[in-house]
Amino acid sequence: MLRHVLRLCSAPVLLATCLGIAQADPPPTDGPPAPFQQGDKNHDGQLDRGEFGRIIIDTFHARDLNGDNVLTADELGSAPAGLFDQIDSNKDKRIFEQEYLDFKRDDFDLLDRNSNEFLAPLEYQQWRIEF
Repeated sequence: MLRHVLRLCSAPVLLATCLGIAQADPPPTDGPPAPFQQGDKNHDGQLDRGEFGRIIIDTFHARDLNGDNVLTADELGSAPAGLFDQIDSNKDKRIFEQEYLDFKRDDFDLLDRNSNEFLAPLEYQQWRIEF
């Protein structure tokens, strides 16, 4: 009797699998973007404020092509019109690291949709570090 019950219970699962109706595994992903993976220093799968801030600083320095710790309009490249002037708070036609950080300061809070003080990969992926 028990064998008959087990066969009956497993029959729908087997049938669904054969017919392709069973819930498929989610498609594989490439994982979080490289900056997220590199920024996640403690490898816990999420970014805290410090880790996120470091990504912003690294981005500033990656854009600083001549290494003078200042961004020019040319180094911003294809930034939307007017963005350089928004970031350049002292209007000296140069963006210093602190101006850049001040401009990006609220990004973490905007992305942390569940307000848990961490950014999950999906929260991070909604943010574009590029202008």
